[in-house]
Amino acid sequence: MEAICADKIYGPNSRIHSGFVVYKNGFITDITEEEPDCQIHDFSGFSVIPGLIDIHIHGISGNDTMDAAPEALQEISISLARHGVTSFLPTTLTHDFEKIKAAVSEIGRQIGKTAGAEILGSYVEGPYLASEHRGAHPVNYLREILKHPKIRLKF
Repeated sequence: MEAICADKIYGPNSRIHSGFVVYKNGFITDITEEEPDCQIHDFSGFSVIPGLIDIHIHGISGNDTMDAAPEALQEISISLARHGVTSFLPTTLTHDFEKIKAAVSEIGRQIGKTAGAEILGSYVEGPYLASEHRGAHPVNYLREILKHPKIRLKF
């Protein structure tokens, strides 16, 4: 068992001033203002917050989800963890369907295998976007939603 001492600790329902986060085998077992009887890592002057979740990230540190490579996803995972992100959704970009499928397949293979932030699933962005609202998405890969004669959508 070990603990981190910090000036502020933000929990789900409270904020502790000058407290301790106690953990064992990588899991938090207690958050307390009482000094625990274990090895303490002093982070006075710092705050502890819950891990962040990035729900839309194409890449970081020169790596991109669309690389469809385990090494790229691993590096994205490690880079995000260095910035307090504990889990994420690798996001694809509008492109050729085969390239999107390759990226999503690789994301699926890497779930549970990353060394840093955990992959929760994938975020498929596009290709069904209005061209006037496409942002950085290449116009040549955009697709229109086809209307089915028997389906009526009400907005």
